Amino acid sequence: MSQMFILPETVPSLLPGPISILELRKVNTEFLPPVLVKLTSMEELERRKEEIDNEHPHLAEETAWVLLDERRRRRKARQIKLRII
Repeated sequence: MSQMFILPETVPSLLPGPISILELRKVNTEFLPPVLVKLTSMEELERRKEEIDNEHPHLAEETAWVLLDERRRRRKARQIKLRII
């Protein structure tokens, strides 16, 4: 039985279903390693997501999660950080 991660109610439901931690690990190790995700354009990541989803439909929720997390990371990195001195 695979472990499932259910999003809390405070997070908007952007994904089609629950996330399997084991399948998310598989996506992160075999298909979309975090280092390559950070270095790749979003257009290329979306194209790669479609390829993975077509070849492995059972990983669709996990690939969507990886792309959502990367969009969040990039949006956060673009924000201006002000420090009070």
